Formats: sequence, C-alpha cells, structure tokens
Amino acid sequence: METKIKTLASLFKTEEVRLWINNPQIDNLTDIVKMDKGLELTNPRLIYMLSLETYNNSNKDLKAMNVLLVSEKSLTVEMNPMINLLWIRSSQADKILKKINDFFIQKSLIEKNQDQLTKAFFSGKGLQHLIDQAQKVFENPMFISDLTFRILGFSKGVQIRDPSWPSDTSEKTDNYLRIQKLSEKGVFKRLYESQYPCLEQFDYASHPWLAMKIVYQNNIIGHVAIVASKREFLEMDHDLLIYFSKLIASEVAKVDENHVVSMTAFDHLIMDILNGSLNKQELIDQQVKKMGLDQGQYCLLVLKKTGNFSNRVPEAYLLNYLKSFLATDKIILQQPTIILFADARKTSQIYSEIKGFLQENAMKIGVSLEIKDWKNLKYYIRQADRALELGLILNETLSFFRYQNLTAFDILELAGRQIELMQFCHPAIIKLQEYDLKNHTDYLSSLEIYLEFDGNITESAAYFSIHRNSMLYRIGKIEEIAGLSLADVNTKYDLMTTIKIIQLSK
Repeated sequence: METKIKTLASLFKTEEVRLWINNPQIDNLTDIVKMDKGLELTNPRLIYMLSLETYNNSNKDLKAMNVLLVSEKSLTVEMNPMINLLWIRSSQADKILKKINDFFIQKSLIEKNQDQLTKAFFSGKGLQHLIDQAQKVFENPMFISDLTFRILGFSKGVQIRDPSWPSDTSEKTDNYLRIQKLSEKGVFKRLYESQYPCLEQFDYASHPWLAMKIVYQNNIIGHVAIVASKREFLEMDHDLLIYFSKLIASEVAKVDENHVVSMTAFDHLIMDILNGSLNKQELIDQQVKKMGLDQGQYCLLVLKKTGNFSNRVPEAYLLNYLKSFLATDKIILQQPTIILFADARKTSQIYSEIKGFLQENAMKIGVSLEIKDWKNLKYYIRQADRALELGLILNETLSFFRYQNLTAFDILELAGRQIELMQFCHPAIIKLQEYDLKNHTDYLSSLEIYLEFDGNITESAAYFSIHRNSMLYRIGKIEEIAGLSLADVNTKYDLMTTIKIIQLSK
C-alpha cells in the first residue's frame, strides 16, 4: 500500500516541517530506511533517512529518490531536481523514525486485513461468511442492518450483554423504544450524514460501538455496527470499516439491489405508475385486477413528520414498524413521506389504532378521496398532501385530515392565487363580525355550526350544550342582524363559502 510523501509530512503537526516535491513521479512510498552508505543503489518507492552531512556530501551524485532530513538547524542545502525532500526540525531523530516506521507497519497491516476481507468477498460464500471473516479481522463481533433496522446478518456464537445486540427474543416494543431514544439523541443523523465511522458509547451499553453507513450507488441502504466486547478499537479499525462497508454494499447488491426495503409486487406496481414507466390504462387495469385491488375501496393515507424533528426515528424504520403493526404490505416510502393504501371505510379505525404512534413521532395524516383511477395515483397523493397542508392551517392541533372535508378550501386557496377572494364575501358575514366585535357576542360561530349541521337546530343546540329554543333564538337574532332568511338554500351556500374564505385567510 503506497503513501504519498505529503501524507508523511502531515503526521508531524507539532514540529516545523518543510517539503519539496521536485520529482512527483516517485512520491508514492512503501517504507522508510535509515542509511548513510550505499546511496548509489536506491529504490524510488522508499524514503531514506539521511544525516544532514551525508546529504550535503552526496547531493549532487544522488539519483531519483525520496529523502528525509531531521535536524535542529535551519536547512540550507542545494536542491537536486531529482529528489523529493522532507525536512523536520527536531532533536529526536529516533522518535521521528519510529513514528514513520509505525505508520508504515500499520498501513501494511491494513493492507493485509483488506486482502483477507477481499478474499472472503470473492469466495462467493455469501454475507454470513463475510461477517465471520470480518470478525476475525476486527477481533470483535458485529451486525449488519438495513434502513428499516432489520438485521441482515450478525456474528454467531457470541454472548453480548447489550440491548442493541440482535436477539431472537427481543421484543419489537423494546427495539422501537431503543431506536426512538437513539434517534432523539441524534445517533442515526450523525451516522448517516458522516463520511467516516462513528464511535458511540450508549448509557445502557457496557462497551463502545463503531458504526459505518452502507452506501450503494449513492443511496444509503443500511449500516454495519461493531461492538468492542473483545478488545478496544484501534486507529486502523476506522480505515478497515470504511473498506468493509463497501464490500457489504456490493455483497448485499448481489442478492437484492432494493434492499433498503424489500420490494413486493405491490411496491413495484405503485412505483412504476408513479414514475411513469407503466402508463397504459389497459396494462394498469390488468395489474390492479390481478392483485385484487379492484375489489376494495382504497384511499391514500399520507403520513408526514411535522416541525423540525431531524433527530426522530428514521422513516424507513417507521415504515417497517407500521407494516408489522397494521399487518399490511400496502404501504410505501417516498422520502420523507409514508403512503398507506387502506380501506376508505376504515380510515378512522386505523387512525384510532396508531394515534399514539403518531404523537410519539410528531406525525400527521392526510387522507385522499377513494381511488377511482389507479393511473392517476399522483392526484390522490396530492389530495392527501393538500388535506394535511390545509388542515394544519385551519387547526394545527389536530392530526387527522380528510380531503373530502377540505375540498372547498383547496379550490378557494387555488383561486385565491389569481384573485382577491375577500371581494366575494357575503355582506351579511361582515355585519355579523362587526356586531360581535361591538357587543362582545359570538353569533358568527353559531351561524358556522348551524350551517355545518345543515340547518339542524337539534344537533346545533347539542353542540353548544344549550336548549333547542335557545338555538332558535340565536338563529332568529342572526337573521335580524344580517337582514336575510336562512331558509334560502342559495343564501346558506353563499354564507358557508364566505366562512371558508375567512377561515383560510386567518
């Protein structure tokens, strides 16, 4: 394993260092040699530690070579255009030599271990064999996980007293709570954003962990984690883990290039429709019928995190958790959105089942209309997205929003981008607003509820917990103030439209 001469220079951060690269064709080095004689027979892949006297006496006769000079005195030498020269001001030449020697020894050991890992990879014996050989190299056990925190493989036959170690007896609830805790501490954010291995010490673990993300074709597909239960981590473990993670990525890709989340036939159908690779109505209808999707009344539930929650549990894990919890495979991930396909008649039941889960992960749900045209899935995704967006504008304390209840708001909001909607407000609403403000009443809210219950006096009274006659009085008073009759259907429609405009404009 060759090393640039400038890398050697960077090892000495506390000493004064000067470097002259006059011959870049030979600046890749494999070892260091201390000598004062026999300079006529040199290897351009070595760096030679010479005394200042030897260098000055031999400078003109030296051929292409790399030279290390260590001295306390300032360097005043004549440059040889064939020589790369590294000078370090120090009185401890032996320590300098040892440091460089140790560096090359470690590089050689890294190369030897990398060869061992490479041999295991090309053996074709699979991921578990690669893990077994890596355990010998790192002298510590490890496991490999995909983005859903599903274990792809781990060191066998070892006993690790650590809750993070894979176990067949681990409860899903325990795993979820632990992953949630680690996410809140930013562990996965650090791991997946770093280009280098991350060293972590968890409060519940007796040993430190060294972890590295696994990347395939520029996509993060998981991570490998090593626990220091047998020996402490060495500096070279970091370099080896970077190399090992690349081998894992290639090994996993041999089996399944979609290992981020194992893709089902349903996943492929949805992704093909959304990316446009499947766009013929006849073919889509055939696939939908083949999977029995034409027999159900499906709608889309879009689940999204709200606010700044970068340290929350990764969406890929939440997806896998929901698959198991709801016993469904009709759920996909489009970062950062989870899209669930569910029976339109059971959306309220589903929300009730996962309400606590949503609160824990700061997630909200938007629900589309029933899917009538699978070819235009993107429109239904938009509906669910808009339900979530508009619902949060109207009442951010809620977590569940149906598009069917917000269609009018969507139309008004889109129209409001082109024209000033307030000019279409019914004057009666303005009168009620002014009256309420002047007299400290709330007739506008009474009108809003009355219209929402389609003019039903009994239901409106029950909402306010008042007697039916009291509600009749309020309606009469509203008609008197506004100067209109609520018996007229068109009037009620105009008033409700105005109320929606005002709500959207708040």
